[in-house]
Amino acid sequence: MIEPEIVVGIALGLLIGLPLAFYLRRRLRRGQTFSNAEIRGFAAELGARLLEQATVPGEWVQAGDDFWEQPYARAFVWRMAVFNQMVREGLISQLPAPSPVRGGAPSFQVGAQAWIAFHQARVAGAGHDGSDDGSDGLPPVPLCGCGALLDTGDPRFNLALPDPVAELSAEQQEQVVSFRSDQVVLTRTIGGFVRALLPIPLTDGRTVTLGVWISLEEDACKELTGLVRAENDATRPSFEGRLANGVEPYGDAVLAAPVTISSPATPEGFRTSRILDSTVQQVVDLLHQPRDPAEILVGERAWALRYDPADPPAQHAHH
Repeated sequence: MIEPEIVVGIALGLLIGLPLAFYLRRRLRRGQTFSNAEIRGFAAELGARLLEQATVPGEWVQAGDDFWEQPYARAFVWRMAVFNQMVREGLISQLPAPSPVRGGAPSFQVGAQAWIAFHQARVAGAGHDGSDDGSDGLPPVPLCGCGALLDTGDPRFNLALPDPVAELSAEQQEQVVSFRSDQVVLTRTIGGFVRALLPIPLTDGRTVTLGVWISLEEDACKELTGLVRAENDATRPSFEGRLANGVEPYGDAVLAAPVTISSPATPEGFRTSRILDSTVQQVVDLLHQPRDPAEILVGERAWALRYDPADPPAQHAHH
């Protein structure tokens, strides 16, 4: 049987505790109530402000002077609800740091992916210089992973795979490809491929650099991939192979064209091989005959047609 003192203690605890809990809850919320939709709206609004102010992904940004005037800001419960919603959506990478100044606004570290997506959307809506309305049909200049616009003055494009591999289904690729990196693709049935740069001069003075794939004979492939992996010493300055991608404006007409490529081993260290020469005239023309930009910069590459010789962009630091 429960002692009377215990019963009295429980009763007093309930009488005091419940009102106190309701009081504290109301105080923490400052008498306010917001729906989930309102919390998401507050998070989106604050997140957009921070992403607008940040100049690089992951930057710490202090909220504006009007932060404490926001309807949720004074109540701890609602403030934390907004902050946690921002973390869940990737708008910020962690909960904010309080201001070192009493009454100052907190600082937030903007999410890297959110920053990139936000500024890509802005570029898509405004064009590379903020003045284009998209009426010319050209895609916007994309952002590099560092957050800067890619350089229309030095356009570079890597083809993802050799054409014979790209034509396989995902399931077939899994069965056929034994090794894949940005520089080497090895297969069990159709040989090995290495990356090589194909520089194509344009009539406007630029050079488009395509990272294409070259098919090599087995012995040459072993030797060159050994150089790429730093397993072999350089023994010859060049290799013979065949172009493993179609290239505009010739398309498949240059597929399997014999080419000579440089060795990736140089006195300065490893460098991606370059196509030096070919016995096929179309490839020779690509290497030496300036082309109209519209012939080469097609499809997803068309953003580089936004280049303005009278107003060249700032050179990009890396590719």
